[in-house]
Amino acid sequence: MIENNQEYESELIVTTENIRAVMKANTAKLMAIDGVVGVGLGELDDKTPCIIIMVIMINAELTQQLPTIIEGFPVKIIESGVIKPM
Repeated sequence: MIENNQEYESELIVTTENIRAVMKANTAKLMAIDGVVGVGLGELDDKTPCIIIMVIMINAELTQQLPTIIEGFPVKIIESGVIKPM
């Protein structure tokens, strides 16, 4: 049973490293889209890892510009409003 847990943990690490690399590789391009204020990592409701795109306000024009999947990882769009540094 320990071997199975180790295999599962290895898969999680690989997925986490992969999604981080994908997010990092695409952050500048996503942030260049007018209305996007942040990019991060999160989970869907079913705990699937995803890339989060934070936007000032969700609207049809903006959502048409945003991907739903990036390199095999699902994307979740969150309306965060304006984000200001503290």
